[in-house]
Amino acid sequence: MIIAFLYCIIILGGVLMIDLSTPDTLLYDSAVLSSYIRKNTKESFGYIFFDNIDYITKLYNDNRMRDVTYKNILDTILCGSVYLGFDTYECPDCGFETTIPHTCKSRFCSKCAAKSAKQRSISISAMTFSCKHRHIVFTVAQELRDYFIRDRSLLDLLFIASRNTISALANDAKFRKNKRL
Repeated sequence: MIIAFLYCIIILGGVLMIDLSTPDTLLYDSAVLSSYIRKNTKESFGYIFFDNIDYITKLYNDNRMRDVTYKNILDTILCGSVYLGFDTYECPDCGFETTIPHTCKSRFCSKCAAKSAKQRSISISAMTFSCKHRHIVFTVAQELRDYFIRDRSLLDLLFIASRNTISALANDAKFRKNKRL
């Protein structure tokens, strides 16, 4: 069992106090989640999980969910909040302080996964050559190969569908690089 330290936030008289010494046996306490308030109303996996946390906790307590799944759900809910930790920066000149909360860095979180996918695409595009020609290989899934072996005319439809897919992607404005200076 992993021992995680939960940042229990207690509001006393408008003062925010953080107790870092509250250990939890496995994950976050559901009582803390019930007092946690989301910042905005945008729909995402984190908000869906948050709205159904009682049902998810019941599934976990009935051993119908793995520990790692439950941890990812809780991390997704608490992503970008001080419950996962934070860094505080202070300006040496004026003394202005800012607190930056940690993110969950999970590929299941819609916010962190989008950031990770963008970083991955930038690193892959940096490794590719800048050229006008690209070679793309379309393959048939193992489960569908019997159909194509029995009826070879389906291959023509496959090539037409592949061509139409590439044409649609190439002609769609959001997939084209901006050529303005």
